[in-house]
Amino acid sequence: MKLCDFGFARRVHTPNSITHRVGTPTYVAPEVLKNIPHDERVDMWSVGVTMFVLLVGYAPFMEDDQLKLFSKIKRGEWQFQKSDWQAISDDAKDLIRGLLVVDPVERMTVDEALRSPWIKRFNDSLSSVDLTGSISNLALKRKKLRSVTKTLIFMGKLQSLRNCVEEGSDEEDIDASNGNGTDDTYATPDMDAVMEFDK
Repeated sequence: MKLCDFGFARRVHTPNSITHRVGTPTYVAPEVLKNIPHDERVDMWSVGVTMFVLLVGYAPFMEDDQLKLFSKIKRGEWQFQKSDWQAISDDAKDLIRGLLVVDPVERMTVDEALRSPWIKRFNDSLSSVDLTGSISNLALKRKKLRSVTKTLIFMGKLQSLRNCVEEGSDEEDIDASNGNGTDDTYATPDMDAVMEFDK
């Protein structure tokens, strides 16, 4: 499996050198939301969220309201639901615990994650794990994620329009801000909104 999305990719030349606040709401790291300069450690948080989704079929942070979603992410408020995680190994859970750490200094690095027993375990026991429940969850939650995404995009466009009106922008600027997700504030890839957060 390969994951890639380089729409907002940046080179990290020095630690905590990125100040631009962009990300996908469900996967964005707390330090981005807190407007703290950051670096590649935000990607490790996103890896943790992605692992969580792949293992049980839904994200650790799910809220219809964007403010509530961001509040949960900033506090690192998530848990393993026993009914969904009973078939998942402790090694997998330990790796996720190490990645979904609010303090980026305490969060697992790439090298530490690659040394995880779960990552290093390549044997027949993995193929025998039954994840059919996770696959079903993913199919059901995907619809909810799409619905939440559309709401976030719509609210973002309304905010952009309101900002244009308040700033006295001309009609052409207002039309541009109300386009099809191609302005600087919102874009719409496959499932989640990729958004540039207001400062």
